[in-house]
Amino acid sequence: MGLGEKTGWRSDLDLWQHNTNVVVPFLVSSNGYGILWDNTSFTRFGDLRPFEPIPAVDLYNAGGKPGGLTVTPADGSETPRQTADITLHLRPHRTQPDQPGAAPGSWHLNRQIWVGSILAPTTGDYQFQAYSNGGIKVWLDGNLVMNHWRQNWLAEHDQIRVHLEGRHKYPIKIENDTEEESTLEFKWKTPAPGADTSL
Repeated sequence: MGLGEKTGWRSDLDLWQHNTNVVVPFLVSSNGYGILWDNTSFTRFGDLRPFEPIPAVDLYNAGGKPGGLTVTPADGSETPRQTADITLHLRPHRTQPDQPGAAPGSWHLNRQIWVGSILAPTTGDYQFQAYSNGGIKVWLDGNLVMNHWRQNWLAEHDQIRVHLEGRHKYPIKIENDTEEESTLEFKWKTPAPGADTSL
């Protein structure tokens, strides 16, 4: 049972102006109707519910135990642990003289890897959102669905939409690629109540 991207584009959309960048979008519906959206204020389209942390009850570690994903530093410097907290707010620290692969006194951050599976409570279109700097890679059901890198001062959102079958567990893997500092917040939005997912 794999991921099935539904036809049609129905992701949430936020519109706002950044400094001197001015864009006047033209929206076209699937029936060919168009709207010229000339509006300088913040505008939101779609499902207005906020993205939320994925509940621990819907996360399973690498061994299949419920309660969170397995997270471990890529360099093996810490023992793997189970957590439902898929966030990072790290500052760099000085490496130790005996730390492998790094010059003593250099700045260092561990790359984190979360592995396990995620249970879809109901059938429908799910949206996943990462707010990050540095690098972010996300595999869902064996597919690389998110792959982005940005400078440390430019933390921003990446967002995907996938169709998941209810009560089915999907393998998930999340990696961050650190640089001078690292920020990562990974959240989801479940299918909207009453949403038509048959399109």
